[in-house]
Amino acid sequence: RLAAGDIEIPEGVSRVVVAGVLDLPPVLTRFFEKNEIMVNVLVPDPRVDEWGRPGLDWNENEIRWPRSGSITLTGDPGQQATLAVAKVIEAESECDDVGLGTADEQVAAELVRSFARAGWVVHDPGASLPSSLVGWLSCWRRFLQNPGVKEVVDMLAFDQGESLVEGIRSLQVEALSSLLDSHLVRDLSDVERAHQLILDSLESTNSESKRKRLDHQLELALIAERVMADFSGLRKRFLSQGFHQGMRSLAGRIDRNDEAGLLSWLDETAGAAQEVKRPPVFWIELLLQDLGPVPEQAPDERVLDVQGWLELLHDPAKHLVVCGMNEGFVPGRSSSDTWLPESAREALGLPREKSRAARDAYLLHALLEMRSENGRVDLIVGKTSQAGDVL
Repeated sequence: RLAAGDIEIPEGVSRVVVAGVLDLPPVLTRFFEKNEIMVNVLVPDPRVDEWGRPGLDWNENEIRWPRSGSITLTGDPGQQATLAVAKVIEAESECDDVGLGTADEQVAAELVRSFARAGWVVHDPGASLPSSLVGWLSCWRRFLQNPGVKEVVDMLAFDQGESLVEGIRSLQVEALSSLLDSHLVRDLSDVERAHQLILDSLESTNSESKRKRLDHQLELALIAERVMADFSGLRKRFLSQGFHQGMRSLAGRIDRNDEAGLLSWLDETAGAAQEVKRPPVFWIELLLQDLGPVPEQAPDERVLDVQGWLELLHDPAKHLVVCGMNEGFVPGRSSSDTWLPESAREALGLPREKSRAARDAYLLHALLEMRSENGRVDLIVGKTSQAGDVL
């Protein structure tokens, strides 16, 4: 949107402050220059350009090691994480004094597990979980095609199913499953017939024990019939409204707080839906392809976050432990885009291999200098990836 000129600086803003950003994208610098607005760039070293980007001479600068710390070569991500815990224990560092980071994403989950075994609750902000909305939408798609009992049972396995109809979800699942076993019901009409059969049996029986069993079956049949009727009514309204309007009517209940970005997706595709007439199942399949995972919620009792390589500059902790310090991660691998080789990137003023190396050299220098007098830095280098590939 910046490149297309779709974003404007809000009225009344006369100055922009950029703090601690070492790799300001060229599209952003051109945006500031075009708008002729005053920009203050704050980076803790004068040896950078006007936009706070370290010069290429950083690739040749000698980096001074702090008084306390280590560089250790070990094995796979699990061994790196175990060693990180050992370094913290060895230094007897309190959690408030520890900064934890990794340049290799594979190590992050291992750090969470290893520190948990040591009694520290650590959170990986980059971790994500599959969206439950994806699972529910898959079941909803099948229910639109075939409004059966099994499809409703599948939908009730997700929180979204509970929010759409009234009743206790566990009882609804028990009721439907019971009728599936006892009467082989397939849809709402079968459930209604099963309900009537149970009533007929109840009227004709004289056995007290059988009456109790049939009373229980009748209670379950009433619950099953109600939940099937509710979902059938929901399906009928959805199909009559059309996909986009129908999905908007459900959005507040199946995607609370718009965590999966459902409303944004509906806004983006509304125009296409006017031009291309497709059934709801088509749009659900398209939506399923675009829905990504959702961020994992941070536990309330966490004491540390696993920082990414570029985030470590903002961590003031005295004891810094950084995993994944391998070539290819620090500095990052060059682009494999055949249409944008290094020569073309240089001509266009885009970040390239040498500039990324200079940025990372500066960042390592800054991390060490911050702890040169009264701190400790432990860098951990892996030998292999999670899959066993040599790094």
